[in-house]
Amino acid sequence: MRFGRTALIILTVFSTFSVINAETFEEYMKSQMDEFQQFKDERDKEFTAFLKEMWIRVETEEPIKQIDEPKPIKMPVAPPHVEKAPVPVVKPTPPKPIVVPEPAKPTPPAPPAPVVPAKPEPPVVKPEPKPDAPIAKPEPAPQPYVAVVPQPVPVPVPAPVVAAPPAIKGRPLEFVFFGSAIKVGYDTKLQLGAEAPLNGKKLGEFWEKAALSDYEPLMNNLLKYRKELKMTDWGFILLVSETAGKIAADRNGKVLLTWFILSKAGYETRTAYDKDSVYLLVPASTKLYGVSFFTLDDKRYYAVSADGFINNLGSVYTYEKSYPKADRSMDFRMADYPDLGRKVSERDLSFSYGGQTFNIKVPYNMNDIIYLKYHPQTDVNLYAEAGLPDWAGKPLLTQLAPIIKGKTDEEAVNILLKFVQTAFKYATDDQQFGREKFLFAMETIYYPYSDCEDRSILFTYLVKNLLNLDAVFLDYPGHIAAAVAFKTNVKGDSVTFEGKRYTVTDPTYINATIGMTMPQFAKNVPKVVKF
Repeated sequence: MRFGRTALIILTVFSTFSVINAETFEEYMKSQMDEFQQFKDERDKEFTAFLKEMWIRVETEEPIKQIDEPKPIKMPVAPPHVEKAPVPVVKPTPPKPIVVPEPAKPTPPAPPAPVVPAKPEPPVVKPEPKPDAPIAKPEPAPQPYVAVVPQPVPVPVPAPVVAAPPAIKGRPLEFVFFGSAIKVGYDTKLQLGAEAPLNGKKLGEFWEKAALSDYEPLMNNLLKYRKELKMTDWGFILLVSETAGKIAADRNGKVLLTWFILSKAGYETRTAYDKDSVYLLVPASTKLYGVSFFTLDDKRYYAVSADGFINNLGSVYTYEKSYPKADRSMDFRMADYPDLGRKVSERDLSFSYGGQTFNIKVPYNMNDIIYLKYHPQTDVNLYAEAGLPDWAGKPLLTQLAPIIKGKTDEEAVNILLKFVQTAFKYATDDQQFGREKFLFAMETIYYPYSDCEDRSILFTYLVKNLLNLDAVFLDYPGHIAAAVAFKTNVKGDSVTFEGKRYTVTDPTYINATIGMTMPQFAKNVPKVVKF
């Protein structure tokens, strides 16, 4: 009885302690949340006051050019060299089977004469006839050889990528983002704008009103989509900008809401304004070309936009102090393509080598093409890192592999050179786009024209994936070529880089084989760019 009473007392004390502990924990968590909210409120209050007062005037600098000198308008053509015909791709005809006639069955011996003379003689058993020997058909006349390239494996066209819908809070918003369905919710307090003429006070008030809204559910859902769609920082800018454009009251509000969400997500951003417009500026982990920028504290802030390039910003107003805890620079490298919805088409390419013509079909995704249209321009080696996604690269590699099968590395590289040199039409970026634009490999497949760096990017992808050979870029004034490190010494022009010999391979110099430098650059020492 005493034991039972003691146990009851212990259980009662424990239960009481648990209740007190749970209540204490809830109070503790509430105090922590209140403290965090107070911190956020104070942080935003301080930053708002700063924005309303501390704007400075800066002069943006001229955009940096990717190519210093004008590119050749027309590519020279090298004298044709003797091309060995590739190993036929057609499957060898199996030898005709030798038909051996079956031996005739032996005639069974006649049975002995019957003992009973009254019965008739047994019937004569005739031997089975021998099978006729097969009639040999005359061999057909030889037909002219036509190289048959294996057709690419059909590319399945999946339905648009639909990420798992996040928990929606606020007014629902649904739209299609490069083939992917996006579903988010937002606080209607974010429906803000900024009418001209602009000043620092208006921009400070925008931040103040946005900070008082329930913006976090929207921001967190956009971050989830960024991860699920495997997008780079550029993709996140596009997603936030597209979302902001459907919420904000005007174009200036769209840019300011993008700036606000990116800052809250931890990115170091700036906004700048002139009399009529506001602009988004970000620091980048790599050098960007073709866009205006200004420098603060030895750091460049580039004017980026989802709607095109801003290359003549001029004089603007901005601020020096970053939003607290927002210190992440934009990374515009693209090691792989995003997982966007696929709108797949094919391009027919053809080239001739060794007297044979080869037809190649290569798929591309139109959603990727649009996604990359205004991708910030950066160094050539970063385009090579992206290569092609497997679903597009494998059909191309599968068709080229049999053509170079059985060839030496040198002859295989010459075949790949001829493919890139002649399967694509040449035009400078100024002629095609009105501006400099380095192309990712998929863009080279899609656009009707390409120039030197575009072809070098695609060519090095093929060399690495089909032959497993190391390659680099050669940066000449106004021209970019490639060079390959062969396993044996080969004749021709070359450069030495990091203790290895790289032989010149120019995928733009038509008919040029390994070791041939474009004549107008023969006296230049190129800059070697590794990736």
